[in-house]
This record gives sequence, structure tokens and C-alpha cells, in this order.
Amino acid sequence: MARQVAVAKLAETALPKLNMKPIEEIDSGQISTAVRQNRPFLVRGWVAASDGWGLDDPKWAGHTGQVTVVPGDDATVSTASYVLRKSGMTREMTFRELFDRILGQGKWQPLIDANERYYMFGGKVPSSLLEALPWPRDLEFAGSSPYVASEGVTAKAHYDHWYAFLVQLHGTKAVKMFPPWDYSFIYPQHEKAADKPRRALVDLNNPDFDRYPLLKQLHGEIAVLNAGDVLYMPVHWWHEVETDGFSVSINRRLRRSALD
Repeated sequence: MARQVAVAKLAETALPKLNMKPIEEIDSGQISTAVRQNRPFLVRGWVAASDGWGLDDPKWAGHTGQVTVVPGDDATVSTASYVLRKSGMTREMTFRELFDRILGQGKWQPLIDANERYYMFGGKVPSSLLEALPWPRDLEFAGSSPYVASEGVTAKAHYDHWYAFLVQLHGTKAVKMFPPWDYSFIYPQHEKAADKPRRALVDLNNPDFDRYPLLKQLHGEIAVLNAGDVLYMPVHWWHEVETDGFSVSINRRLRRSALD
């Protein structure tokens, strides 16, 4: 029921305004074949919390990551995480501290304001967690990163240089995706650190077609991820991610040779 409500809520905003369709859903047995199609896909209920990744599991306690603290009145993250780290705009926290801060537990004091929100990307995913998930045995992997976010945090549209699975472990998030061949329609912005235009800051929920008329030519795909779902994100596909409540997910990147 929660997923249906979230989908309906999303449909009221993005779907009528942009040219969007649902991301294809497949069965877990089709993953190894589907990754070679260079299109996103979604597997519902891929894992359950009983598989060993619950947030109370002690495996989280000893690991840390870099956290961006976002002011309560602006929950948008529009700069690459490595740029934020290099600029000294992130703080290192254990997963346990971050979980407690987001949930309002413990005696942690605010870092910038009482309504602050948090976004973690980067850090080490506990190896025991990765081993607990049912990855296809015929695929090879090259790394993994965690994502943890407070309610309402939005990571603005961007693309990455890897093929990856995004596994939703806790909470709900909405993901909009756009293919590389729609590059010129999303109004990419130049990123100095990467020396290439790989971010888009236009409002995709309430697009201004008068100011940005090329948005009408986007051909996007959209999905709402719930705990246990896994989304495949091909290389260079644009994606914008919005959290609906406290969200924890990880990515796991494929070796390119795995797709040969």
C-alpha cells in the first residue's frame, strides 16, 4: 500500500509534466541477461531484512563515511560528493551516529541548525553486508558505496562513469532516469572539478518549459524503490534521486569486462 501511495504521489508531480514511463520490472533470474541491454531495470523484493542487513545489526557500528550536513530550508545536494569532501564541507561519522541523528535518537547536538538534514555518499560498505546479498555469481564487481539520507533530501540529476546496482535497504526513494542520448535536452552544467558538464540543476518536478523548452523532449523513466528492491543503473544514464523518509541504500559497481 505504501508503494502505491508513493507512486500515486509521484505521478501527480513528475509524470504529467515530463515525458516519463515506469522503469521496467523483471524477475531476479533475468538480471544477468538484462544488464547487457544497457537499459535500467528494477527487481522488486530482491532481498529481505532477515538476510542480514538490518539497521540494528552490529556490522554498521565500526564503519564511517563522509556526511554532508544540509540546512533544513534547502535539502538539495547539487555538488559532487568528492568536491564537497575536498572543500571541507563534509564530516566523518559512523553509520550508527548518522542513523541516530536522522532518527532523533541519542544526545547528539545539531551541527548547523535544529532542522538540519544529512546525506552520506562515500565510505566503506561492510563486507559482511555485501556477502549477505544474493549477487548473480556470473557477474564481476569493482566496488561499492553507501548512500544514507534524511527525509526530503534530493540529489540533483547527474550521471556516473560506471554500471551499478542500487540496492534499497531501508526506506523509500524515487529515481528519475534519462538516457545518455537525451544529454542536450536536460541542460547540463559544467562541473569544474570533473572538467565536463555532468550535472543538471533544472527543476524536474516543476519544469519551466518557457525557460527550458528542450525539457519537453526528454524521454525519462521513473521508479519508486522500497526496502528490498534493486535498481540497475547503466553507465552515463542521468539520474535524480529524492528520498521519502529516512533512506539507506548501497550501490555495487560492475566491472566493464563483466558485460563483454
